[in-house]
Amino acid sequence: MIDPQVIQRGLRTVAIKPRVIVLDTIDSTNSLAKGLLSRAGDEDVIVVAESQQSGRGRYNRHWHSPLGGLYMSVAVRPHLEEGNAALLGILTGCAAVSAIHEMTKLAARLKWPNDIMLSGLKAGGVLSEFVTMRDNTFGVILGIGINQNTSSKDLPTEFRDRATTILTELGRETSREELAYRIVNEIDRRLAVVYSELSFSSVLDEWMELNETIGKTVMVDDGTQIVRGVATGITSAGSLRVRVGSSEVEIRAGDVIHM
Repeated sequence: MIDPQVIQRGLRTVAIKPRVIVLDTIDSTNSLAKGLLSRAGDEDVIVVAESQQSGRGRYNRHWHSPLGGLYMSVAVRPHLEEGNAALLGILTGCAAVSAIHEMTKLAARLKWPNDIMLSGLKAGGVLSEFVTMRDNTFGVILGIGINQNTSSKDLPTEFRDRATTILTELGRETSREELAYRIVNEIDRRLAVVYSELSFSSVLDEWMELNETIGKTVMVDDGTQIVRGVATGITSAGSLRVRVGSSEVEIRAGDVIHM
């Protein structure tokens, strides 16, 4: 069982004031974190679960959550304008791959918009959700799911050719408590810079360094159309820029396939 005290002792946060909750089985860490945040006053909330029954990815897709993975939600009330809240997903992606690399030395990378990659295969993802509070403030739930101490054979058959795990890549198990507090510390460090600079420019620059999407020919399905072209960059709002012929389009959300 994941030890909440180990996570709490490992936190070195300044911008986030978290309370850590660890549960055995839950429907979704994001769902519980959302409810807890609305009752937590000024306190931020971290929810970690051994497994999820109804873990969610983008577009409400089921996120397979076998035992051994890290399933965590960080619920915060950020000191930001609402229009910038979506960039916290970009920030969290940077924090997660940085934490994985510092802990394991694996070359974790990012695929737009929120996939965590190892050896070109998906090892996790970030799901950020905006929530309006009863006092007319807002919160953001940063859901993080990582295939950590799970074997590739534990993943659904249909995903095995495009997914991997930290265990598979590293060849040994690693501490889920350590990865959890490292990720939260990395989120906090970046958030403190954003508050200080009143800008996400450093986060966007870091994402450009860590991603493996820009420069590739991509096919993007945004739910209404399929766009094929070359990914050229991201906007200040985190949208993907894709060059299609002689023009460029901006895509706010969608599924990307690297061609």
